[in-house]
Amino acid sequence: MPDISRILKSMPVLFFIVIAIAGIIMPLASSQLSRPHAVYGYVTVNGEPTDGISVSGGGMTATTFSNGYYQLNLAEGATIQVVAGYDGHVASSDTFTTSGDRTRRDLNILTTGTDPAPTPVPSPTSTPDPAQYPAITPTPTSTPTPAPTLTPTSTPTPTPTPTPAPTPTPTPTPTPTLTPTPTPTPTPTPTSIPSNNPMQSPDCELKVLVYVDGNKDHGFDVNETRMANVSIRLYDDREHLLGLNFTDHNGFYKFTGLYPGTYMLAEDIPGNYYNTTPAIRTIYLDPGSVHGVCFGNAANDSQR
Repeated sequence: MPDISRILKSMPVLFFIVIAIAGIIMPLASSQLSRPHAVYGYVTVNGEPTDGISVSGGGMTATTFSNGYYQLNLAEGATIQVVAGYDGHVASSDTFTTSGDRTRRDLNILTTGTDPAPTPVPSPTSTPDPAQYPAITPTPTSTPTPAPTLTPTSTPTPTPTPTPAPTPTPTPTPTPTLTPTPTPTPTPTPTSIPSNNPMQSPDCELKVLVYVDGNKDHGFDVNETRMANVSIRLYDDREHLLGLNFTDHNGFYKFTGLYPGTYMLAEDIPGNYYNTTPAIRTIYLDPGSVHGVCFGNAANDSQR
């Protein structure tokens, strides 16, 4: 027969062992129920990366870095909307449900006018020739010429037949009133608006280099890796897309045949990277000039 007194003495020890095992198992089970999910992206103000902007979503808040980068750490399966505010102006993303490990949402805050919708990432297309995309001025609607108003001719009053009474004085026939014909409004001749001064010769070039900024010093070093197949977009001063192309195996691409004037270059940041230099640049090209632009990127898993 088992010793009852020994069993009773060992029960407190067994109780504490059960409590310790439960303390280990419960956190492990909880961690399996909710996977971490990173919502990240870049915030610009009027197209320029800006630091210190508050970004919120799913009950979490983050602040952008100098390159506009932010990251919110949430649970997988949460339905959220990302909102960024700057100086009283707000930009917001679409409402989405977190799935997988990471979700990217970029926002652009406009300080004038209506806040824009989320900026879509364009699909790569073939590079159009900038000369084939002149600025298009809408043809003004011609002013219709009003038709002249026709005034009816007055009917003269008939002269009454004389009677034995004194002959009445006949009523004079009224003179018809002439209505002047209105002068047609002249139709203005549309004036074409030149794009980047086409009176100049298209002899300017823009050279682009994309690289991995290994030391994150915001500048290209000769021993740093160049990035191939990165899409670069070219816009004119009215933000019309002039061209989209990809860097070659040396990380280079060159836009040629450009007129003198102001242009914008934008880099579509590769997945699993964030930019260490501004992703949007504004460049002015003098006649016959050649301008170089470098875009630096660093891996997301590297220490910032």
